[in-house]
Amino acid sequence: MSVIDEETEELKEERKKDKKKAKKEPNKFWLGVKPAGFLLIGLLLFTSCKWSVESFGHVTFATMFYQMTLPIGGSNPEFSNDFMFRAFWPPVIVVIAVYLFITIWGRKFLKYKHYMIIYIGEIALIFAGILYANAKLDVFKSISEAFTPRTIYQDNYVDPEEVSITFPKDEEKKNLILVYLESMEISLADEENGGKSKDNLIPNLTDYAKENISFSDKAEGLGGFYSVPGTAFTYGAMMSSSTGIPYGMPNWHDIVMTKDSKTMERVTAIGDILADEGYNQMFMCGSQAKFSGRDTFYKTHCNYEICDYNQAKVDGLIPEDYMVFWGFEDEYLFKYAKDKITELSKEDKPFNFTMLTVDTHNPEGYVCDKCENEYDEQYSNVVKCSDKQAKEFVEWIKAQDFYEDTVIVLVGDHISMAGEYYDTVGIDYEDRRVYNCFINCEDALKDEDALQNRTFTTIDLYPTIIASLGADIEGDRLGLGTNLFSGKETLPEKMGLQEFEKQLNAWSFYYLNSFVKSK
Repeated sequence: MSVIDEETEELKEERKKDKKKAKKEPNKFWLGVKPAGFLLIGLLLFTSCKWSVESFGHVTFATMFYQMTLPIGGSNPEFSNDFMFRAFWPPVIVVIAVYLFITIWGRKFLKYKHYMIIYIGEIALIFAGILYANAKLDVFKSISEAFTPRTIYQDNYVDPEEVSITFPKDEEKKNLILVYLESMEISLADEENGGKSKDNLIPNLTDYAKENISFSDKAEGLGGFYSVPGTAFTYGAMMSSSTGIPYGMPNWHDIVMTKDSKTMERVTAIGDILADEGYNQMFMCGSQAKFSGRDTFYKTHCNYEICDYNQAKVDGLIPEDYMVFWGFEDEYLFKYAKDKITELSKEDKPFNFTMLTVDTHNPEGYVCDKCENEYDEQYSNVVKCSDKQAKEFVEWIKAQDFYEDTVIVLVGDHISMAGEYYDTVGIDYEDRRVYNCFINCEDALKDEDALQNRTFTTIDLYPTIIASLGADIEGDRLGLGTNLFSGKETLPEKMGLQEFEKQLNAWSFYYLNSFVKSK
């Protein structure tokens, strides 16, 4: 063998060694990806969970999951920015710094055993984040209950299409003005009036509840109803009080395939029943109705006219570039409502006007020009202002010619998510109930004992609202709800509230096939 051949063989061997060495040494770019990825997951678990608890208060993983499955278009930009700055960007910045350190200086200072320590520490961080989330949001319990077979719908669901619902004659039909008061609780009243607040922040709503019909969970005095799984957020509350079932799961097929979903198309809602009775129907809110798919729900169930933030600009209520809080404040909302109700009242048909206020939304509410600075806590001032505006609106309705033929329903949508506020003022979660009041429907009450010592939920509002209009419901039950005016037992009174909540938490193919899938 010649000298040249020997040198060639040596070069080949050296190349082989260089290739093996190159394979052992990770690409500089990928060197920090794995530890950075693990770190990002662990930190996001902590920061997003902490932000959720501080922003929404006492919520479960199920409630958070349900809300995340709904469209977020039209949400409050300040709310979204708050999440990005407090929950998303801090861990991202930390992870970028760690990644740059590993990729730039890692080869010089870190050995294999150091990487192993980093991996083990980050995996431990992920597990710690999961445990932290479970402690704050009941993750394990929610998942366990979700996969425990239940038969609540098979055993208890009453299809409105299969029972008789008899309304008064056309000339005797009553209008409905249904006002969802954002996050309104009876606990905001003082103890003398059934609440838990030091001062009565809702004196006018308290008076309305005393002077009219209000169902209470207490043996004496004012009380309210429970927010159960699938009803503890605005869309869930509005849907469940309109259909008698909680929000459980989205129609993923329609959402993915058509970018839209006819929300709960197969369920008979209040809108469907009233449309059959000849009602004109309208939904109004001070935000964009597309948030959480509210517009889709109301259009699906007999094509309500939608008056939201976008329509208010078209109608000239607010300037084109106007934007505060979630859209426009309740001061403008009630003015808008008066105009639209006046228009509806001139039609030769009964009407259903449904609206949602916004100023008392968490975390601190919106301070408008009408708010006074009476308390140290901003939310207390906002609640007091909301109570005052609600009274002005109700008194305006009472002064109108159509009031004699109109039922007013005032209800909170859910327990407030302003958790930090309730901790500050010392109101325990266990003592909090949602506000309710029915005005101008005394004839619907069949049993005086039906008012007190009740265990009821948002779901029971469905048949109760229909009954408040003078309708006679065969069996006094619709969906999973019970007509509270009848005095008959609700499902949580029959099976116990805790069992009722477990049943609602469970994944149900019956629910999916009967209510969610499109026709």
